[in-house]
Amino acid sequence: MIPPKLVEYRGRSFEEVDVDSIILEEPDLVLIDELAHTYPDGSGKRWEDVAALLEAGLNVITNVNVANLVSVREIRGRADGRRDGRVRRR
Repeated sequence: MIPPKLVEYRGRSFEEVDVDSIILEEPDLVLIDELAHTYPDGSGKRWEDVAALLEAGLNVITNVNVANLVSVREIRGRADGRRDGRVRRR
């Protein structure tokens, strides 16, 4: 496991993928969570990290929460009762 790097934003620290350390380690396989994630400071997106790892010749497995995919938002809404992407309040 490669330790995450810390990204500072508004006085708080957030753990993010350390792409450079992963590339230096040259693992056989990289597991990356939350493909649709955006860094808190807006400096990047997780899919860009995955693209960099793939460009470095590494094998990557990732996942994505389908609720974050605009292309399936309507389908998801029919399944869970949310029509506009927001959580329903009861």
